[in-house]
Amino acid sequence: MNENASNDLTGALPPEMLQDFLAWLQSDWEEHRHPLAPLEAVLMCDLAKQALPEWVVKSIVEVYREALDGGLWAKPGRTNNPRAAMLAVWRDFCRFDAVRRIRNIVAPKPRRSEPASAPAQAVNQNADDLFGKYGKEPWVLGSRWADTFEDASALLEGTDAEGGADTIRRSYKKFLRGHEKDSWESEMFLPLSATALGMRISSKTHQG
Repeated sequence: MNENASNDLTGALPPEMLQDFLAWLQSDWEEHRHPLAPLEAVLMCDLAKQALPEWVVKSIVEVYREALDGGLWAKPGRTNNPRAAMLAVWRDFCRFDAVRRIRNIVAPKPRRSEPASAPAQAVNQNADDLFGKYGKEPWVLGSRWADTFEDASALLEGTDAEGGADTIRRSYKKFLRGHEKDSWESEMFLPLSATALGMRISSKTHQG
């Protein structure tokens, strides 16, 4: 088992959340035949020290059988490879997420139950959390959108989501176009699988 799969994430989910997530993965497998849904379920259960649900065991057998028969992908090519496709989605998501986190600091939108201006202490804490997430020394974030893409580029340097400001901007817009507003928060894009299959989600995951 890839140790980074557990070390790079926040840890095992609480039992109720784990069951909900496993149910979501089961639905993803049964409705869309996503070949990486079973892998994510295996990694989640391993992290939580929980026995594999029956659907996971059966689905793994099906994935192996289809792969050995040569029918797992409709036609050859990188874009038809689930691993490559997932990592491409993760790359766009990580870029989108970095931009979103920066914008929440430099131009926060208060919730209905919160005052119009966030306390400076909360903003500073959010900034500390942001730089800590990417293992970077803090700097002053710019408030313009152009600054945001530059800052996101600097944050993602050294990860598989790195890219110039224009690349970050294109991925950000691509992700927004491809997903309904706010729906991305319920779509985790199989983070354990992404890490286990080689995606460097933060610069700290490949240091040392």
